[in-house]
Amino acid sequence: GEFLAKKDQGKRRPVTTENVLRPLSCTAQQYDWGRVGSNSTVAKMKAAQDSHFAIDESTPYAELWLGTHPSGMSMVSVDNDEQVSLK
Repeated sequence: GEFLAKKDQGKRRPVTTENVLRPLSCTAQQYDWGRVGSNSTVAKMKAAQDSHFAIDESTPYAELWLGTHPSGMSMVSVDNDEQVSLK
């Protein structure tokens, strides 16, 4: 990554394809101790970020994983809605 000298911190930099904020698609983990269906904040958060995700009202949703864990790899959206893993 690029580090800025203290005198340059806080200055506006142009947005480029390298530093633009991009959407993540994260994994909703299902464990017995999670809240069930629409009562789960995890399920609501996943549904808000993924239009293809449907909340199952009989499923417990426990954790929303962001990162590179093999059991819950996040995907980042790049140009043309292509998704690539964070790894």
